[in-house]
Amino acid sequence: MPIHLKFLFFNGSVMSFRQILNSPIFLVFMVTLAGTATVWCYIARQEGWNRMEKQQRIETDVKTSIEKNLKNFKFKPLSEPSQR
Repeated sequence: MPIHLKFLFFNGSVMSFRQILNSPIFLVFMVTLAGTATVWCYIARQEGWNRMEKQQRIETDVKTSIEKNLKNFKFKPLSEPSQR
């Protein structure tokens, strides 16, 4: 015995599940949902990409500043203890 699902809408119409799936409104809803999910994924990916690029820039800046400081560093000879 198959189960027939019926949905009652606000305007009083009753539709079966198959009628809902075949309706153009459902198609528009699914396309809108897919588009929204795509945009969210794109934005999240861009945010992650920007964060990763910023982290790489920081690492590069730190590395170059350390290299520059090491290059400019001069060893100073220890002063002889004063003889009394």
